[in-house]
Amino acid sequence: MQRTQRAKDDFQTDALRPAALPTATFRPRGNEDQTIDQTSDEYLDGMYEEWNKKLDAEIEVLVEGMTELVKIASIGNKDKFKVAQEAFEAQCRTESMVSNVSCFYRMRGYVREIVDEFPPYK
Repeated sequence: MQRTQRAKDDFQTDALRPAALPTATFRPRGNEDQTIDQTSDEYLDGMYEEWNKKLDAEIEVLVEGMTELVKIASIGNKDKFKVAQEAFEAQCRTESMVSNVSCFYRMRGYVREIVDEFPPYK
């Protein structure tokens, strides 16, 4: 099989099916003069509130789990089924609390990175 001669200005390749690669644009399309409607203090206050809500939710789940574990740990006349049921519930609550502590620990790390990256002005 012989290849045909192409003009010097044509792109030549040894690939059987050359294809164009996608291109990237770094500028947003549309309105070129976009403005930010909030100051940096407002943005940081919003981030602070958002992280506070996330942390409060995680702490609330931990407190609720601990409260339920204390309720389960009551001593009294119980049959074997009730003991097994409470043991399973305690195991589930404990696993949930461990998961929440892990999430809480990761969030603490994120907040620490943000604080270290953007020190306050003095």
